Amino acid sequence: MKAKHNRSKRSKTSQTLKLFGGVDLHNEYFNVHIIDQDEKKCDSRKVPTMEEEIRKYFEPFRDQDIVVAIEIGNPTFWFCDIVEDIGIETFIVNTLEYNRTSNSKKKNDKRDARNLAFDLKRKNLPKVPVFKPGPIQRELRTLITHRYQYLKDRVRTTNRTYSFLSNRGIKVKKRSLRDSLNYWEGLFAQLKERDSDKDDSSFVLAELRLYHQDFKRLMVHIKDIENRIYQLIKAHYLSTYNRLITFPGIGFIIASSLIALVGDFSRFKYGKELVSYLGVSPSTRETGNKKLKGHGLITKEGSPLIRSYLIQGALCIIRSMNKKAIPLQRWYENIRIKKGWKKARVALVRKMCEIIFAMIRNGTDYDPSLLMKNSKPVL
Repeated sequence: MKAKHNRSKRSKTSQTLKLFGGVDLHNEYFNVHIIDQDEKKCDSRKVPTMEEEIRKYFEPFRDQDIVVAIEIGNPTFWFCDIVEDIGIETFIVNTLEYNRTSNSKKKNDKRDARNLAFDLKRKNLPKVPVFKPGPIQRELRTLITHRYQYLKDRVRTTNRTYSFLSNRGIKVKKRSLRDSLNYWEGLFAQLKERDSDKDDSSFVLAELRLYHQDFKRLMVHIKDIENRIYQLIKAHYLSTYNRLITFPGIGFIIASSLIALVGDFSRFKYGKELVSYLGVSPSTRETGNKKLKGHGLITKEGSPLIRSYLIQGALCIIRSMNKKAIPLQRWYENIRIKKGWKKARVALVRKMCEIIFAMIRNGTDYDPSLLMKNSKPVL
């Protein structure tokens, strides 16, 4: 009876024991290493990266207090969805801030998983885990990225067409090639009349038709993606979207990209945290009284796509004739006179981010009168 009592006591203690896990994830398999509070190994193995195998491995840990650390990668969010569905907490590590695995002289998957588990237990991982967006937000991110890639393909097709025609002395407007399908139809008719007596007329028309087919295919994909983005925004984020487009310089694409790539604005306490997340805050590199190379440049953390969109939004504000943009234009001009247009434009992006954060936090639309009170006349 005494031995039975001791066994039950040990099992009860083991159930309440805190466990720490590290996962080195790949497309074909993942290595997992689990330790307890005393840093004793509980388990270490290699498991196929399939949903059935993942659930089979982590199911016995359902009722235990366990946290699993995993580096960010392509299948990370999918993996975390499965593990969290079982009831296990995950901690997603930013690889750029965690240098132990990349800088180690002895590196393999098993050791990487072990290092993640020990560093999670010893609190040596980055303090803030990577934000895990929900399924709808991940779908939006994918659509925004695909649209950007199709736009780049459209530019390449336009440039190849322009170069092909220019080499044969045919003058065309590149902007019209890029933006108008009707321009292509007129170009076909013009070439048929102009080059009917030339030997290479059939070759030129055949090549141009191939470029035209590529261009039409890309336009169809872009339009379809934009419709899908709009449907998701309308179904899930319509109030936030309607609030964002009241800001001058922000339209459908920039508003949708902010929703997709930032997600939950409430996870930031201050506007400066949003600025830092988007990578437009200035970096600091100095020692003693000496400023090192790179001091004052923006950090460029986060998504470069949303930064490029915000720069385009700032350009729209600078050139806008809308009265709502006047306070921001005055603010931009004062900075430009002092520090030049490059720094002024980035400063305007930071100002935009802080105002957008305040709008979402307070649940209000853009109000230029609030900026007009604090805006100074152009010096």
